[in-house]
Amino acid sequence: MFGTLYRYPHPHDATRFIYCGQGSKRDKKHRSGESSFGRRFKRDFPDANLPQPIREEIEVQNQLELNELETIWMFRFHTWRGYPGGMNLMLAGSQDYKNLGRISGRKAVENGHLARVRSVSGRKARESGHLARIASRGGRTQGRKNAENGHLASIASKGGRLGGRITNHERWHIKRGVVSPRCEFCRPAPWGAAVVVSS
Repeated sequence: MFGTLYRYPHPHDATRFIYCGQGSKRDKKHRSGESSFGRRFKRDFPDANLPQPIREEIEVQNQLELNELETIWMFRFHTWRGYPGGMNLMLAGSQDYKNLGRISGRKAVENGHLARVRSVSGRKARESGHLARIASRGGRTQGRKNAENGHLASIASKGGRLGGRITNHERWHIKRGVVSPRCEFCRPAPWGAAVVVSS
């Protein structure tokens, strides 16, 4: 197979390069600012035009080899972000989800895409009944788990809603040795002894 690698010269110094990439049709997205690199270039060089890229057609065995060659270019031409002025944020074919998520997430928030997706997805989930099925299935599953592990019985034995408050009292006060005058279970009883409720 054949692949295309390209590199962009620095707009003020033709002997340096700022970005390497692959693909024969990426230049348009970079110039329009549609790509992450294009937006960063416009931010860092507001008064400069993006120079024409230097392209090379390369015969490779597969996509993995093309990714490796692009990575080699990033270090050969010092375009990786670790070099001064390098604008490649990730290595070719990288699984660097943290950076990818940060870049994609910021773009999705800035252009309103995230809000549109959330709105459309929520509406579709409601209209199709998918949301109701998930809630029902989740409720049945969690209910069965609660019954099997004894959690349901322990809540019932403590008296429903009162049991939840008692459980919180145990977790936050009894187990930590904390007495709070605002807690109804920590307050002194009329005869002066603290009420201690434990399972």
